[in-house]
Amino acid sequence: MNLVVDASVIIKWFAVEELMDEADRLRPLLADLAAPDFCLVELANIAWKKLLRGTFLLHEALEIIPHLRRSRMQFLPSEPLLNDALTLAHEFDHPVYDCLYVAATDLLGAKFLTWDKPLHAKLAQSRFASSTYLLSDIDRLLADLAP
Repeated sequence: MNLVVDASVIIKWFAVEELMDEADRLRPLLADLAAPDFCLVELANIAWKKLLRGTFLLHEALEIIPHLRRSRMQFLPSEPLLNDALTLAHEFDHPVYDCLYVAATDLLGAKFLTWDKPLHAKLAQSRFASSTYLLSDIDRLLADLAP
């Protein structure tokens, strides 16, 4: 795995949002993308919120998880990542569920892509600085991933 992506990036494949074109540039890399399986829960919750706001229809929300399950993206079991995520949450004073992505990044020796600006700001001041990217930096990320 070359790249861990979080729900803030993945949701842009399904919703009309800022930077959705940048997120779409990752689709050819699906086989090289990973996320903790908790990401599916987080995406379902985002879809529910969009249903409440009227920005998603139910059938659109219901298609997200099956679409991802059919993709070649890898979803890592979250349970083995929990202790590391808890340690990282303590270190960064940031929620465990977000730190699952960081733990996955660390485990895989991968790069991490997010649109979570508070998380990115914390990681940018840490040992993860060189492997963490904001979605708005997609050009730099893709250049860094190139062989």
